[in-house]
Amino acid sequence: MRSDRRENPHSNNHSVSLTPRKHQLTG
Repeated sequence: MRSDRRENPHSNNHSVSLTPRKHQLTG
């Protein structure tokens, strides 16, 4: 799992960006 994140930095950024956005919508 850690290797995947380092290999796909772009994918990780997308996931992190969507996480806070969904949290803000719920809040």
